[in-house]
Amino acid sequence: MYDSQCSYHLPEFNAMKHYTREDIANIKEELNNDDDEEKDDGTEFLIPLFPFILNKYVNSFERTELCQIGMHYLYHTHRKIKKKWYQSNFFTALRIIIYIIIIICTWGTATPAVMGVEALIEMLIQILIYLVIKILIKIICKIFDVDPKIEMAINAVVDTIFTMMANGPIQGAVYGLVKGIANSALNGQKIDAMSLVDSTLGGMAAGGISAMFAEAGVVAGTASQMASTAGAVAMQTAIETTTAVAQGLYWTAMACTVAKMAVDSNLYQAIDDKNWIAIGMITASYVQPLTSTQSAINNLQPTNIDTASMIGNSAMDAYSSYVAKDLEQKNENLSELYKNLQAMRRKTEKLFQATYQYRNINADLNKEVMKSVMNSDFQLIQPLRV
Repeated sequence: MYDSQCSYHLPEFNAMKHYTREDIANIKEELNNDDDEEKDDGTEFLIPLFPFILNKYVNSFERTELCQIGMHYLYHTHRKIKKKWYQSNFFTALRIIIYIIIIICTWGTATPAVMGVEALIEMLIQILIYLVIKILIKIICKIFDVDPKIEMAINAVVDTIFTMMANGPIQGAVYGLVKGIANSALNGQKIDAMSLVDSTLGGMAAGGISAMFAEAGVVAGTASQMASTAGAVAMQTAIETTTAVAQGLYWTAMACTVAKMAVDSNLYQAIDDKNWIAIGMITASYVQPLTSTQSAINNLQPTNIDTASMIGNSAMDAYSSYVAKDLEQKNENLSELYKNLQAMRRKTEKLFQATYQYRNINADLNKEVMKSVMNSDFQLIQPLRV
């Protein structure tokens, strides 16, 4: 066989030539020396075992030996694999640039500077669970001879959900690195620097998106809680600011999600293979983080905010009415008390006047009595004169 793409050519076999025992011995010696790395003369020998060639060897021993030599043949060929556009180096570089932009947009969102012990333990547990799931998927698919398209869809979903579980870009970098090493090891591929960088940055982008969605949900819940309080009118400016922040975080995370999906090679491979199961599962894995945040964002629509404000205003009006009635009742009680105090004061004044008059009358009476007594008793108390 002659391959024009090889760096050397193979000598053609002359089927018409009668090969002697010496020729066969030379051929056998040449084949035995093929394993010698230092011997490289650029020639190989292939033996086509056609029947008319074997018939030239009447001796059965020579024919058997020729058949044995024919078992040691070399088949030289090469295979050209044309990469898809989403597997090219240009698309990989574009994906890395998109990842960097997403990381910049989501950096600092729910990203702790130092992880606590509990967070570190939780992260290690999630990594261990991910590795166990990946190994189980590999074993089960091999045992039950699962369709490679289904296996690819399951692995893509598990990888996406795993990276989306990260709380911020820093934790996402660890998850992305683990994902890249695990996929290369399980698929029997060589671990190269470019694939690890791609996987790590992808994990950082996914972690930042997930953290931003979570932060948007928290801020949206705060805005809804502020809008439902009794002082919603007084806090209208704060409510509007908080609402704007929540919606900004949500739509930024949404844009980053769309950008990450736009450079996902697994999604394009599924579309190219018409693997509808993989397309649906990969899309669902991207949509999953939106569900918990969507309900909180829906509560921030103008109608819901106005309704919450109306409820808050009604509550404030009811509270104001209750306070007014309470003050009115207290005023009535104070007025009644004041009236009672005025009546008591008047009675006290009358009593004081009566007492004063009684005292004057008693004083006059005492004077009269004293005068009478002094005039009448004077004679009585005069000492007798002898």
